[in-house]
Amino acid sequence: MIKKRLSLLPKMGDRSQSLDILRFFAVVLVLWRHSWVCPAHFSPVVHSVTLVLARGGWIGVDLFFVLSGFLISGLLFKESQTQGQISLSRFYLRRGFKIYPAFWVLILFTIGLELVVSKTTSAKWIVSELLFFQNYGAASQWVYTWSLAVEEHFYIFLPLLLVVLLKSSSNRAQPFGKVPCLFGLIAAGCLVLRLNAAASGAFSCQAHLMPTHLRFDSLFFGVLISYYYHYHRPSFDQIAQKFGRLCIASGSLLLLPAFIFDQASTPYLYTFGYTEFYLGSGLILIGFLGRGTSINPLNQCLAFIGTRSYSIYLWHGPVFWFANERFAAGRSFFNWYGWTVTSLGGAILMGIAMAAVIEYPVLLVRDRWFPSRSQNAIDNPSKGASREIPCPESLGIMSGSELGSAQA
Repeated sequence: MIKKRLSLLPKMGDRSQSLDILRFFAVVLVLWRHSWVCPAHFSPVVHSVTLVLARGGWIGVDLFFVLSGFLISGLLFKESQTQGQISLSRFYLRRGFKIYPAFWVLILFTIGLELVVSKTTSAKWIVSELLFFQNYGAASQWVYTWSLAVEEHFYIFLPLLLVVLLKSSSNRAQPFGKVPCLFGLIAAGCLVLRLNAAASGAFSCQAHLMPTHLRFDSLFFGVLISYYYHYHRPSFDQIAQKFGRLCIASGSLLLLPAFIFDQASTPYLYTFGYTEFYLGSGLILIGFLGRGTSINPLNQCLAFIGTRSYSIYLWHGPVFWFANERFAAGRSFFNWYGWTVTSLGGAILMGIAMAAVIEYPVLLVRDRWFPSRSQNAIDNPSKGASREIPCPESLGIMSGSELGSAQA
């Protein structure tokens, strides 16, 4: 019975431990972004650390975007290499099994919670969430789902684009050779649109952070890295292995401004900064691909949590709301400590539980009914060695609702 239950969990050897560890760091950054800052009079040191993490944790979404672009395009590239074509229907079905069931359970839970707490609900936010246009100012209950909308739009667009490139290319060995040029156009276009948005008024999440057309370049940078990974592998490996540590160090430095300056009051961060941060995230990704990670208990633990990052991301909002209800902000150090342990620890445990109950059983059904045509799209570099981030004031069910909101 125990062995049978364990078989429901993904096998580490079938995945890249390095990328799962990056997922861990990305989701932890998101959690810290939404956490309470320790009051300065309780502990100046802890206050400074939590303030920095809360200020810059929103870049976890950039890391998620780059990883998503890399991994999803990798599946499509590998299918093209092995099958000679890309099946749109199979891709969309498999993505649907991955994204929708877990998300729908969250929506059902939210409806029930709202009915219990507020005695009412609205079809407006439900439709907005289910159709994934909550990142364009539509009603939303858990506002961090804006990033899911951005990724959903990307999942629809990218396969169509790659199919067009595949069918129109006369070079069978390099059918996606236009990807670098397309990235340049998308990167320039998104930057121009961000500059235009910044000139139109003061910062707001709805206008400057959430729209797909302002963040699409982050995802497509992951596609660019994946293109070189799959179609220029010897050169990619040579560079990634030789300069892996430099890539990780340089990428980390590029992310630092997010932790130093406040996003809302620093226009650079939500214009050129978004470009800088996906470049930094991409460099870190390249470094991890080149260096790999050793197999040890700590890395395996981090990777285990990283594989559950989607469920953790989905369910951290309800857990944080519960922590808000249980602990009053700022009354004592022990309340802050209790809130932090409850919210962060609870979000991780809840995500692990919901992944085991919903996410992975559904994926088993998916793989049985619609097996992948692009197995091993990411060769494990470790073998032989190893979501918006919402505005901080609007994490709860509707800004200003009875369910409250988490403080950053």
